[in-house]
Amino acid sequence: MIYIISEQQNERFLDLIFSYLDSNLTPFLGWESSRKYKEDLLVDDEIFFHIVESDGSGEDAHMWYSLHTNPHATVPKEVSPLITLPSVQYNSLDGFFGDFWKPIFKKWFEENTGLRLKTIDKQGW
Repeated sequence: MIYIISEQQNERFLDLIFSYLDSNLTPFLGWESSRKYKEDLLVDDEIFFHIVESDGSGEDAHMWYSLHTNPHATVPKEVSPLITLPSVQYNSLDGFFGDFWKPIFKKWFEENTGLRLKTIDKQGW
C-alpha cells in the first residue's frame, strides 16, 4: 500500500524524528566541536557519546562511533564509519518510524559532529 502525504505532513514527520533524536540521543553534556571529535579519532579511532552521566563502568547508555582502523574492535571497512546505538533507543526508533529514521539520524549526527557516518547498528547487550 502506498501512502501520499503533503509537504507539510512530511515536514512535521521530519521535525518529530529530529525532536526524538534531540531528546533521546544527544550526549549528556551536549555536543562538542567537530574539531574536537576529529582530534579524538586521530588518537583512538573510536568515540563514546554518553547519553547519560557516565559512572565509568562502560555499561552506561552511550552511542559508540568507530572506524575500521580501530585496533580495539573489528569493524569491517565496508561498514566504516559505524555507530552503534543502545538497543532500547534503536528498537524504539524502528518501532516508531520504521527505516525512515536512519537517513535522518545520519544527517542529524553528521550535522552535530562533523563526522561521516556510513552504518547505523544496535548494540548487542
